Amino acid sequence: MVILINRFTLTASPEKFEEVFEKTAVFMRSQPGFIRHTLVKSLRDPSIYVNIAHWEDAADHIRSLQHPEFADHITALAEVATPDPDLYSIAQDVARAG
Repeated sequence: MVILINRFTLTASPEKFEEVFEKTAVFMRSQPGFIRHTLVKSLRDPSIYVNIAHWEDAADHIRSLQHPEFADHITALAEVATPDPDLYSIAQDVARAG
């Protein structure tokens, strides 16, 4: 599994960003290898959102980025936020017992 962590700094309203992001999320959920994602927003800085997306492997994620439709999503997101994406692997995964 590979994890995409993408920090967005908003350049538009949170409502507009969430509207645009949802369209991208729907597209990504339809791609092979997509597992799940979580979008979180900062409690201290309302202009910061972080998307945490789990993919089966990096190749699946890369293929989704190469899909012709993805260019439209990137363009729309660039109008409402500045992204800072990177791929990660799990170093430790702990859940509360009981």
